[in-house]
Amino acid sequence: MQSLKKAFVIFSMWASSALLFHYFVTINYAENCSIKETNFINEGPKIQLNPSVFISYKTDTLIKFKNGFTITKNDSTVTSISKIESLKDTLTSLLTTNYEKEIHIFGLFSEEEINALLVNNLGVNRANQVKSELVQLGINSKQIKIFGKPLDFQFNEQMQAINGVRFKLVDRSQKIIDSIEHKLTARYLRPDFNSINWKNDVILKEYSNYLQHYVRKNPGKSIILRGHSAKVGSTDTNLKIGLQNALLLKEYLIEQNVGTIDNIYIYTKGPFSPIVPNDTDENRNINTRIEIVIK
Repeated sequence: MQSLKKAFVIFSMWASSALLFHYFVTINYAENCSIKETNFINEGPKIQLNPSVFISYKTDTLIKFKNGFTITKNDSTVTSISKIESLKDTLTSLLTTNYEKEIHIFGLFSEEEINALLVNNLGVNRANQVKSELVQLGINSKQIKIFGKPLDFQFNEQMQAINGVRFKLVDRSQKIIDSIEHKLTARYLRPDFNSINWKNDVILKEYSNYLQHYVRKNPGKSIILRGHSAKVGSTDTNLKIGLQNALLLKEYLIEQNVGTIDNIYIYTKGPFSPIVPNDTDENRNINTRIEIVIK
């Protein structure tokens, strides 16, 4: 009888240990698994997707569009954003001049589709296609985040579903905003003023878009432009080049509704403040720049 009790105690201790081990392994796996929030619904009828596409903000619907993105079962391609009237213009206006917001794109996918349980699932790929189009439209890729969203929805007889992509406008962290504003208020730009297409410079366009938002947010600020040139030719010529380049940038910023004649000031430093020696073409290009200070 004593042996039986001893055996029972040993068995109980072993069973408890096994349960604890199973619990901690399960929890650890769930916390590190990339699909921990799939929440597939396996019971009841499949839902029919609303054909409209929404841009939500916090708990509200910010904007609604009549037609959404068409997706095809087991295919990562989606309708081009250009096919949805006004959507690309709306997203562009929401983001290109507002560095305080970002857009989250959710690509829907069903558990019945291929690769449903992988990190790089069809939902992520669908969202990424939309992101690529937005980047081509000039939206900063850092303002776009993509996700795969599992949903137990129904495909039609053609194996298609409408509104397979959803959007959410999100406030960026104050840390990101502070970092962007710090870079806006003290930096160099190097447009190729010798090119007829210098206004199409991607860095220049992004900077002027962000600066437009910053100036609206801080209406009392002044914009100071200092033109620098490489030491090629006479000092007088270099001073004129620096001033002329600063004037061109001032006119461009005014065209972009960034400041006015009264709060943008231009100066020239000519060749007197080089960053690197003026001994190569590469270095001379580095020294030819516009210094921007906002205060």
